Amino acid sequence: MDIFVDHKKIEELKRNKRIKKLEQELLLQDELMAEMFFNLMMLQEMSIMTMSLGARSPKFDTIKKWYDRGFWDEAMLEVAVEKGQITEDEMNEILSK
Repeated sequence: MDIFVDHKKIEELKRNKRIKKLEQELLLQDELMAEMFFNLMMLQEMSIMTMSLGARSPKFDTIKKWYDRGFWDEAMLEVAVEKGQITEDEMNEILSK
């Protein structure tokens, strides 16, 4: 039985445990990112399907009302498009009336 402690071996074992833990955390993060990406793709697909059915963006009526009453101008409509509140086609529809 060896009574001497090999500190290098102990440090190597600790380092290996930390590496394995980090690898597990990275795998979990990858799985979460993949799930989030999938969910985002599904939301985008649902949004496209909804738009193709003639439905409007949820904020369309409110934004149109604000524009019609003079609270919003064309620049603000463009920001709403950039932020995904309405589509570019909806903006053009608002501007054409």
